[in-house]
Amino acid sequence: MSAFHSICGRDIAFSRRQRTAKRRHARSGFDNGLAFSAQPLRDGELFEVCLDEVQAGWPGSIQIGVTALEPTPDCPLASSLPRSSVACGRSLVINGQTFSEHFQTDFDGLGRGDRVGVAVIQSRVQFYVNGVLVEAVTRSPLPGPAPRLRAVVDVHGCCSQVSVTGTNTPPIPVGSGSSVRSSELLFAASPRCGSGVKRS
Repeated sequence: MSAFHSICGRDIAFSRRQRTAKRRHARSGFDNGLAFSAQPLRDGELFEVCLDEVQAGWPGSIQIGVTALEPTPDCPLASSLPRSSVACGRSLVINGQTFSEHFQTDFDGLGRGDRVGVAVIQSRVQFYVNGVLVEAVTRSPLPGPAPRLRAVVDVHGCCSQVSVTGTNTPPIPVGSGSSVRSSELLFAASPRCGSGVKRS
């Protein structure tokens, strides 16, 4: 079963054999809540967590993504990590560059009992909410080699505790279901295209 790495944000405390991550001072602070997967993600492996506790009064909520960095306690927010791809509210942050209003799903609007997950499948970073694929992003290059990418979860803002669900297989493959939204990033990476393609 998946678990968190022992190196984590300065305000994180683990329980349940490092499968639950809690921000210790959720009433007095909203950051320093990074938690990393214990192992790099295998191709096709889903890392999913459930929001156990939500603390009202803070802006923002859980952030989740993948990073090529080794676990560190020194970064206050996942969205500020270099060499990373992170969902933050409705925005996607890739290597520190923010693509605002990228997601139809607002990760800041999730509540207690909701589940969020991330996987890397055939060079796509895939984001899931409650078992449904909400985005499959292709952007070259990935933050790092796929065999070395770790999941990163930021127990941030009003989200004060998460637990690994133990679900390791993405429930919906790429391209099946109307939940997959075509990303503008798929076509924004290069100005070159076929002679029969019209950009809009």
